[in-house]
Amino acid sequence: MEAVAIPSNFIESLVGLLKGGPQLVLVKGEPGTGKTTFAFTLLKSLKLYGSIAYFAAREELRKIELYAPELLQELPREYIFQIKNPRYISVVKKQDAIKYLGFEGKHPLMRIIFDICDTSERAFVVIDSIDAIREELESDESLTDFIKDLTELGILKNVSYILVSESSKVDTKLDYFADVIILLKRRYVQNRLVRELQIVKNKFNPIFKSFLLFTIINHRVITVHLDKKRIFPSDIATRKTAYPIKHFSHELFFTGINVLDNKILSGIKKGSVLLFGIDTKIPLPYKTPIFLAIVINFLLQNKSVYLVPPIAFNKKGFNDMLSLWVPKEKLNITYFNYKKDVSLDDLIVWDKTHENEREYLKIVILGALEQFFNHNDIVIYVEHAVSLAHKNNSLLIITAPLTSPLYEYFRHVVPYLIELHCLGSGIGLIARAPVSDVAYILQLHMDNGYPQVDLYPVY
Repeated sequence: MEAVAIPSNFIESLVGLLKGGPQLVLVKGEPGTGKTTFAFTLLKSLKLYGSIAYFAAREELRKIELYAPELLQELPREYIFQIKNPRYISVVKKQDAIKYLGFEGKHPLMRIIFDICDTSERAFVVIDSIDAIREELESDESLTDFIKDLTELGILKNVSYILVSESSKVDTKLDYFADVIILLKRRYVQNRLVRELQIVKNKFNPIFKSFLLFTIINHRVITVHLDKKRIFPSDIATRKTAYPIKHFSHELFFTGINVLDNKILSGIKKGSVLLFGIDTKIPLPYKTPIFLAIVINFLLQNKSVYLVPPIAFNKKGFNDMLSLWVPKEKLNITYFNYKKDVSLDDLIVWDKTHENEREYLKIVILGALEQFFNHNDIVIYVEHAVSLAHKNNSLLIITAPLTSPLYEYFRHVVPYLIELHCLGSGIGLIARAPVSDVAYILQLHMDNGYPQVDLYPVY
């Protein structure tokens, strides 16, 4: 899968914090959440600003070299240490330890860290994991002393630490000393791994996000910045850039959304059905631009659009939005009007108004139909609409909540499928098409005054 350029604002902000002075960052997470990869990603950025060191107190360097050699690239090997028993690391001379620490009894790691940072103005040290240190110390009080010694040395020699913890649980003593606590999580959506990053503590608050999504590409953590600005800026009507039409071919429709047309669907065969399964927790402003872009692309090519809308749908507001890009003479959109005693026959009769029209777009919101009809009647209507679209070389888009039995039924029979999942601060997209089966993190934005979508691959 092609990797795309992804903003790394969070990594840059964290690097800026660490290079600004001695800090202690605690990276927590259960096994497999990406803690080691995250630590190496930081080191690769931090090596430009001082000495670096990675202490593998739990991880096996041989395994990293075998399964993820990219992690070790670009890092000076003389500062990557395998520690089997941290307490018994040899110290060259006891008197040297006494000389710089002022008293005996310090953990041997302190001497190595001292030597690493003694020749540079600042240093950055990863200990992976702090739990391995804890296990070979005698008590929690000893761990507290160890952290205090790290902090003292950090102030003395301008050292920042990234401590990796193998647990996501609250650890009162450890958490207290941390300036920043980063919690990594993972979960599965339709068998797709989704990674989440949460900042649960930040003393200095220079980092702009408290919750992020991230992905791992080529064994490197890349955070995804999800823009929370309004999808439609107030000055949109004053923009002069023409809407970029994605022209249909003889056999294919295009959505007008670059990443869908170029990376995922590669066009939709005329006479087909596209199913959107939508998480009901996704806010409306994050769903609208997708369908808006598709509608605009059809209208600008003089195609008709038919919409079975949500029940509480603002038709005038939607038309006003469309008119920002679509001239009045091309605004050929027809809505199905609900009434109190609406019947299946009303839908069929409405379909007959365009049964002889070619290459139209029809969007049917199944969640709205569920308010009036049983599932059997809805299936009958959709099958009728599918037959009509196929006969007229048109495109039928149906949407349904992911939790609806209707979605579960149709997802097995349609050729084109897109799922939108709510992932806390963002939207996850899973697509199935005849040419691809992929998963992305999705971000909506405006591009020169028209709606577009960015997709970041999920691995």
